[in-house]
Amino acid sequence: GDFSFVDLWSFKIKGIKQQRGGVTILNNVINVNLREQTVVEVNVPEAGNLNVFVMTLDGNIVRRLNHGRVQAGTRYYRWDGTNAAGKPVARGLYFVRVVGPQIDETRKVLCVKE
Repeated sequence: GDFSFVDLWSFKIKGIKQQRGGVTILNNVINVNLREQTVVEVNVPEAGNLNVFVMTLDGNIVRRLNHGRVQAGTRYYRWDGTNAAGKPVARGLYFVRVVGPQIDETRKVLCVKE
């Protein structure tokens, strides 16, 4: 058959599988040239300070998605593969770090460029 129509970097979410620690990444491979986004779902068990930030392998903070007090509940944060200045990041592996009430989790996001 002809598979020239298949885009290897496009995936559809079939069903959401919750990850441990109350933090779930809903798209961990994004194309920064197309401004694709990753969505971070955070289930906050109680009110308190919540920090959500994207960092490089060596620990440099690329972008803060949240820094401050939140109420208990589910929150969604989007990252489009840009740094704090709004410029696309280099391709590679990035980490989303979530620290808050009863939460200290790190998730991986792979940024690609076509």
